[in-house]
Amino acid sequence: MTDVAALWTLPELTERVDAALAAENGAIPSGRVRDVPDARTIRWYQTTGLVDRPEHRGRTAMYSERHLLQLIAIKRLQQQGLPLNEVQARLAGLDDDALAALAGLEREPRPAASARRFWTQPPTPAPEPEPSRRTVVDVIWLRDDVRLLIDNANWHLSPHEEAALLDAAAPLLSLLKRLEVIRTDRSKEQA
Repeated sequence: MTDVAALWTLPELTERVDAALAAENGAIPSGRVRDVPDARTIRWYQTTGLVDRPEHRGRTAMYSERHLLQLIAIKRLQQQGLPLNEVQARLAGLDDDALAALAGLEREPRPAASARRFWTQPPTPAPEPEPSRRTVVDVIWLRDDVRLLIDNANWHLSPHEEAALLDAAAPLLSLLKRLEVIRTDRSKEQA
């Protein structure tokens, strides 16, 4: 997908094409062909396949740098007297750099695409954590449907400490029942 910052509406695209073509001021030899394409002409070029179809943001057609390059290249070739069928044959399959060369425009350098493609190479495994950073989780069952997890590698509960935690958890379990987060024993039997 194209970068959102590099997308234009149709009026914005026609302004950019007009500005780029006005810089050269070359007239097209045929009086039947416009020097600068208008919105209707651009839509017709899309229909005939001379110009790629735009992206859409909702109901708004959005155009990219590629569309700009295609339109300028079309007009440059028409300035040389070529009919549209020959223009279409010359533009078929060209990438953006070739279109820019044909249009006589310099493009800003693009960052090189990564040679790695996620579907062709396995991912790099995540590094293992250092042994000192690994944790052990103690699980204390407050009920058969409620667990208390303690994430501490250096501390293990004694039976006395576990009983004290169960007693301290009684108000929490009562609140969880009132909030209907956990079921009461009676509704548990009915389920």
